[in-house]
Amino acid sequence: MIWRGLLILLALYVGAFLEFTGRLKSADAAASVQADGVVALTGGTERLDAAMHLLARECCRRMLITGVHADTTREDLRRRFAAAEQVFDCCVDLDHAALDTAGNAVEISRWAGEQKFNSLIVVTASYHMPRSLLLISELGPDLKLIPYAVSPEFLHLDLWWRRPATTQLLIGEFTKYLISLTRRRLGFGPDGTRAAIMDLLIEPDGNRQHVA
Repeated sequence: MIWRGLLILLALYVGAFLEFTGRLKSADAAASVQADGVVALTGGTERLDAAMHLLARECCRRMLITGVHADTTREDLRRRFAAAEQVFDCCVDLDHAALDTAGNAVEISRWAGEQKFNSLIVVTASYHMPRSLLLISELGPDLKLIPYAVSPEFLHLDLWWRRPATTQLLIGEFTKYLISLTRRRLGFGPDGTRAAIMDLLIEPDGNRQHVA
């Protein structure tokens, strides 16, 4: 009986995983997107380049790079985007506080509130997008999130099952996504406490507060 239950769970996991991988795709670079701001979650140069491209095309008014390494300075990034120096100087904010995806979501929600933005283009890797959108939407349920996924050079979604490194990456990310989704449905906040996340963000008078 136990083995039958385990086999059913395994079958459900595999089925959900195949659906997860089947939905992963990159954004069309020529597609028309528009929002108040754009956020780039660090983890690859493709993400930064795509977000800066959107900002330079005036698809948004301001950009946040979240999860910047503590040793990376504003000048380091400014040199990287020398061709768009003016845009970088006027319209790019950096976040050094976030250490993981949950931290990215906190800082993105805080930044959007400070800027009074209602919509954001979210730039990250295709495999990382589902969990990123899930966590950001928890802390910013009123934000309109527009996914703009990029594909790192090392990621091979075509015939991924023949590539052990890609398979391992996708299984790891899907498992994290599944855990986050289950936690949310059970009513646990991102920090593991059993409380409705919005109860932590709303004062008794109903005014939303930024996450500390």
